[in-house]
Amino acid sequence: MTRAQQLAVLSLVVTQLALVSIGCATRGNEADFPAPIATSGVGPFRAARVVETGFTEPPAGRVMESTWAVERAQLTDIGLFFAAGIPLEDAPDRDPALAADVTDWSRYGPRQIYQTAARDQDLGFDLEAATPVLEATEPWEEGAVSDPWFDVDSGRLYYAAGGSIGMVEAGEGGAFGPHQQVLAVPEAGLRSPTVVRDPVGDGVLLYVQTRAGVAVARSEDGVAFTFDRNLSLDLPTEAVDPDATEERWSGPGALVATSPTGRTTVRLYFSVLRSDGTRVIGMAASEDGLRFERSPTPAFIGDLPRSPCPFLESFNGVDVTRIYSTAEFARSDFAFRAVTAHISPLDVMYAEEEEEPAE
Repeated sequence: MTRAQQLAVLSLVVTQLALVSIGCATRGNEADFPAPIATSGVGPFRAARVVETGFTEPPAGRVMESTWAVERAQLTDIGLFFAAGIPLEDAPDRDPALAADVTDWSRYGPRQIYQTAARDQDLGFDLEAATPVLEATEPWEEGAVSDPWFDVDSGRLYYAAGGSIGMVEAGEGGAFGPHQQVLAVPEAGLRSPTVVRDPVGDGVLLYVQTRAGVAVARSEDGVAFTFDRNLSLDLPTEAVDPDATEERWSGPGALVATSPTGRTTVRLYFSVLRSDGTRVIGMAASEDGLRFERSPTPAFIGDLPRSPCPFLESFNGVDVTRIYSTAEFARSDFAFRAVTAHISPLDVMYAEEEEEPAE
């Protein structure tokens, strides 16, 4: 039996066991949920290695050179979408009142959304090949567009602007337009849209970041959304660390996946700010897309990770999830956020390390 076949069989066995036993977790193929919701390939995750990405500079898992301030990045079947601002030549001094992991956008040009193709040789992307695909043109966008989420099935690009959620549709030649405001909740400060098909209905679910945390909205057509509820993503009581309690959830990214046993769930990933100043990526799952059960352990811990965007694929017969997020690093007097990739299951490799020659 090949390694890929062994992994597939193991994932199936673990999933079946999880259906009759709570808290089954093994080798990253199952999440440890407080109730019997089973999914495969959801964590823990490892940072992509240099041999897989071609990038040696920190932070761990970097997949693209960046002299820009990248805000969010999502891998799709047609390439990587990301939002970024380019440093100003005469940038003002950084605002000392800002927290260390907060970008001072006064030092950058207006945020736009870019697209770039994946490289053939590895998991990396070339920044110089990136093409701007969306810039702010409407008054409600307040001069900047950010947080892209491209829905491959509909050809729609959702984004955040001016505290609202916008949408454009792909037209001939790949151009996007016109700009439509699809969800506006006064004073909510909407960010980080992520769209999935309703797992139990015919509509669309939109998860967003708000000032209060993470919320969900609904739509019949993917164009006009109605706010539904704020989500409860609390850790199980037994998993709460009194020295690092969770203060804020943000930057949601979601996908719908079906386990080897045929169970369909929404997987929701999000950034968690903890009371000790650290950030982790949390994960929760739901059968109806509205009521979530939280994994008691983080998907991964990185360099202040934000805005996780999952990408699910079959690789060598194994279901593999890659999460693209941004991580903090410094260059000169600018603090940048670089795009990183994390992979689950842990033992799936996209490239093998070269063996050291025998002496």
